[in-house]
Amino acid sequence: EKVKALSGAIAAGEADGAMYASLGEAYKKAKNYPKAIQALEKAAQLDSKNSALLISLADAQAKSGAAGAAIITYEQAVAMNPLYSKEYKELGDLYMKQKKTAPAIKNYKKYLEKNRDNKIARFVGDNALQAKNYPEAIKYYGLISGKDADDAALLKKYGQACFEAKDDHRAYQIY
Repeated sequence: EKVKALSGAIAAGEADGAMYASLGEAYKKAKNYPKAIQALEKAAQLDSKNSALLISLADAQAKSGAAGAAIITYEQAVAMNPLYSKEYKELGDLYMKQKKTAPAIKNYKKYLEKNRDNKIARFVGDNALQAKNYPEAIKYYGLISGKDADDAALLKKYGQACFEAKDDHRAYQIY
């Protein structure tokens, strides 16, 4: 019903950016991503400084399978508002789907600056350890908390990174 009313206003030429955005959100809720993208793109054209609108568009693009377009849109949104945080995780996930590990890790690191996520911290730490960037591995393994921090395999890697970084005191504490 909301879609019908908004579509009528758009057809009559009475729509503004907010109406297109509302229509796009309604289509997203109905999981009609192609129409959601179309409406949100029009809204973004009319309100080009609205980073929240870009986030919504990127989300619809990602859910429709358009990972490349979603990456570009998310990148625009975080450039407009660097205070975003979960969007960096979304970017990391999208880059991983494209098998682009380096930009994924870059975005995951930005995400971890403001959020706790053991799985992401371990992934970033594992990549740093593999690259022999031991201080970086130590930093990200050190972010892991809770029961995940007691995992024997993690502690072995964490201890190895400390040993390789010549941080014998910390390595001893971990082992």
